[in-house]
Amino acid sequence: GEMSPPSQKSRPISVFGAAGDCTLALRPEDLQWTEPSRISVNNTLGGAWVDAFGPGVGKIVISGTTGWGSKLAFAGEEAFAALYQASFKGWHDAVAASKAPESVPMFFVDALDIRMAQVVPDTFTMKRNKSRPLLIQYNISYTIVKAM
Repeated sequence: GEMSPPSQKSRPISVFGAAGDCTLALRPEDLQWTEPSRISVNNTLGGAWVDAFGPGVGKIVISGTTGWGSKLAFAGEEAFAALYQASFKGWHDAVAASKAPESVPMFFVDALDIRMAQVVPDTFTMKRNKSRPLLIQYNISYTIVKAM
């Protein structure tokens, strides 16, 4: 028979650091982790040669919903507020107070893919949709400061 895939519920996404902590009760609907190379390819008569300068600055983008309050203990608007605080507002407030972004570390942890990175927030988007009126949707983009 077919084996069902293991549950992802016990392997959540978390954002934590000096600005606050948040573990998502629901995994994001979409997760994209991009790591570019810093390369320069030069065409020649005999083919090409490459200058390689190591890895570039990566990005992590997640989108999804924080769920609906009646089904999960920590969901809906309460979970969205915690995600916003840990992922964006808290970080910016702490940086404004300290005047030093390096003194406010933020970490993105994906327990399913067993990956972690120190990140800074780029954009935080909240979205409501009439086809899903009870759900708050989010789209968050981070820049990877240090992959771990």
